[in-house]
Amino acid sequence: MKKDTSLFRIFPAHEHIQSSSAVWANFGLENIGGYSPTKMRIYQDIIDFSFYQGTDKSFPVNMNIVNMLNVKYFVVNGYLPQKDEFKIAYIDQAAKLIVYENLNSLPRAFFVKKAAVIPEKKDVIQKLNAPDFNPAETAILEIDPAVKIIPYTAASANITEWKTNFIAIETETDQPSLLVLSEMYYPHGWKAFIDGNETPIYKTNYILRSVCIPKGKHRIEFRFEPEEFALGQWVSTITFFGVTGMMLVLGCIAVYRKRNMFFGK
Repeated sequence: MKKDTSLFRIFPAHEHIQSSSAVWANFGLENIGGYSPTKMRIYQDIIDFSFYQGTDKSFPVNMNIVNMLNVKYFVVNGYLPQKDEFKIAYIDQAAKLIVYENLNSLPRAFFVKKAAVIPEKKDVIQKLNAPDFNPAETAILEIDPAVKIIPYTAASANITEWKTNFIAIETETDQPSLLVLSEMYYPHGWKAFIDGNETPIYKTNYILRSVCIPKGKHRIEFRFEPEEFALGQWVSTITFFGVTGMMLVLGCIAVYRKRNMFFGK
């Protein structure tokens, strides 16, 4: 899996998502379960009411959720049911683990052809659990988007920068479209910009985020700029210069006094 240079997440299916081992972080692999028992409320809701609501009793994981969360590899301690979307990528005889590639995994950033506006939480969860829902085609929004989404015939999204607090994506689409970013929706600090102009971020599929993209080529940036951090920087700057100025004044006074004492004044 480390040889795969694309952006992706893994799901160690032999572990419960609530208690996933942190060992995967040692290999630089992003685990869908995270590495802390403390999770955002919206993600905990997905775990509690959607993640294990698959329609196949032999494999009850909700593949709608798995696919939209960019899960490219499953790690299991046995064989998965024979399905077209799974392909064995590696077998570790020593650890008795099998790595499956999920062929329907969606990329970290992708376009959809339409949006469904569903404001109520229970209805959103119900839609996510529906077997006819396809996150590659439809995004669920809780409010109407700023522009009309028109099904595209050609669209691309290429991530050029990926940092903890900054994401840059080069996009091209032949219609006004909705770009979904497979990252947690967190309105307290994340901002989005299209060619330098700020644009709204929409809560998507209950836990993800999306932005409306005009037709043509554009540069999309997601920046983490919390107001609390900016305020802290401003206070720190004022404090620094205030303290520095005070020290300079006190230093000048001390030099003045010593000078007067030396000359007997």
